[in-house]
Amino acid sequence: MRRNISIKTKERLLKTYVFSTLTYGAEAWTLNKEIERRIDACENYCYRRMLKISWMDKINNSNVLRRMQKNQLELLNTIKERKTKFAGHILRRPEGTLLKDVMEGTVEGARGRGRPRIM
Repeated sequence: MRRNISIKTKERLLKTYVFSTLTYGAEAWTLNKEIERRIDACENYCYRRMLKISWMDKINNSNVLRRMQKNQLELLNTIKERKTKFAGHILRRPEGTLLKDVMEGTVEGARGRGRPRIM
C-alpha cells in the first residue's frame, strides 16, 4: 500500500475487503475455543501488518490495539452477532421448514446404517 494512506482508511479497506471475505458463511460455523483463538490471531496479524509492526519488535497485542484506538478485537464479536441474527431468521420461519426442523432437532427418522450409497 502507499505510505501516505491514513490508518483509518487502511482499517476501512481491511474491513471491506479482508474481513468480509474472511467471514463469508460464518453464520454456519461451529465456533470452539481453537477457532476463536485463530480468528483473534488473524485479526491481530492484520493490524500488525497495517501498522508495520514485526513480531521481532516485541510489542504485545494490547499495545497494538491501543495504537489502533480499539478497546477489544471486533471480528469475533461480529461473527457471533451474525450467528445470532441468522438463528433468529431461521426460528421465525414457518413450521415444517427444513432449516427450522434441523435447528430445533425435530427431524423425523433415522440415518441408515453403513456408508452412504453412491448414485
